[in-house]
Amino acid sequence: MASVRELTNKHMARRSRMSPRNAEIDRFASSRKLVGYLGLDPIVSQSGASEASHGRISKQGSASGRYALVKACWSVVKAPGPLRAFYERTRARRGAQVAIVATARKLACLFWCLPQTIISSPVQTAVWE
Repeated sequence: MASVRELTNKHMARRSRMSPRNAEIDRFASSRKLVGYLGLDPIVSQSGASEASHGRISKQGSASGRYALVKACWSVVKAPGPLRAFYERTRARRGAQVAIVATARKLACLFWCLPQTIISSPVQTAVWE
């Protein structure tokens, strides 16, 4: 039976402090709540009938969690896969720093989705025990 480290990229699980084993990810109702907790959500400015403009990340959450995810992303984008492809596309448009933070946000969403996927599967419930 595959372990959590084998299900995700080895670089993600090894480098990140936000692995599903040692974080209480299930306390967040949605991935947006987790992203907000980490401060990786964009600031939205809107006044009256004007269109909303999205700015920088809010940085209102856990600085150590944000730091760990960004560090993990630098390892993840070196390995081939969908997160690297996302990083490369974003880097071409916005630059490396913005791209790595956007990839960290995606990684946080992946970490939120992973326990729900594994726990809901009856075959792999033994991984979490």
